[in-house]
Amino acid sequence: MNFPCALWAIHGFLGQTSDWNTLRMEQLQAVEIDSFSSSNMVTWAHQFNAYIESQASLPSVLMGYSLGGRLALHALCQKPSLWQAAIIVSAHPGLTQLDLKEERLKNDTIWAKRFEEEPWEQLMASWNHQAVFAQDGCPPDRQEKYYERLQLAKQLLSFSLGHQEDLRENIAALSMPVLWMVGEKDQKFCEAAKTVKLAHPLSKYLTIEQAGHRLMWARPLQFKQSVEQFLNSLNPERGQIKKSQ
Repeated sequence: MNFPCALWAIHGFLGQTSDWNTLRMEQLQAVEIDSFSSSNMVTWAHQFNAYIESQASLPSVLMGYSLGGRLALHALCQKPSLWQAAIIVSAHPGLTQLDLKEERLKNDTIWAKRFEEEPWEQLMASWNHQAVFAQDGCPPDRQEKYYERLQLAKQLLSFSLGHQEDLRENIAALSMPVLWMVGEKDQKFCEAAKTVKLAHPLSKYLTIEQAGHRLMWARPLQFKQSVEQFLNSLNPERGQIKKSQ
């Protein structure tokens, strides 16, 4: 790879750090969401950025999927100088209408209760049957033994899209290259992506064909190639991104 970096990757809700293993990228540093204890996305991002500052030696690139993408956006917008570039996958920039936020909060509250009480197999069947996953194939394997149910319920409530501010203006002001990826069958998130403006000349929107929201699982090879091509485009000698200090 032409651009040496630490690629910090944040998984989505119900995700695990092992979700990124299929990429087989030596520079990838998988981030466990629960490693940072917070009650909202803003404080989570502060804690995460502070951790990266204490660890980073190579230039840092941030990648996030779904909920992890929304957390990544908060980290980027809070401290853009910390990050050389970003890859945002199947993530929402924020709801703009109060009624939609209230509806999302109500829905996430219901799901949180179900995650506390409902039998796991029945719960997973219902979760995977949601419209956002309707275009996906086989869902990732999610076994109950790998989770703390109360922690999952907390994530749904603390990091609900209903609590998130509209980040579009902040995203438009970002000075680093951003790759924004969606699956072509993920209509809701394709529409949301069209409302996001990216300023850097190396930034790009990418729609992965024959994929829905879970595009990493639907098209793993194409996903990996897209990530590598973007990282390879980041050449500090061109003067379009910062050189590492």
